[in-house]
Amino acid sequence: MPWCHPVLNWKPWRTQSVRRMTVDNHAILYMVYDKSCKVLIIRIIYGARDPDRVARSE
Repeated sequence: MPWCHPVLNWKPWRTQSVRRMTVDNHAILYMVYDKSCKVLIIRIIYGARDPDRVARSE
């Protein structure tokens, strides 16, 4: 399930394989660690805050 969302196409997120999943009004940015089978949630952004702009500003 964690691999079903595409890797973001913004630097530096793309080089770190950060993915984005939308749940209700929130965008969840996360990374998947293949070897340990773990997911690291980096940030949860409320959708009204323009998640694309917030994610690019990091």
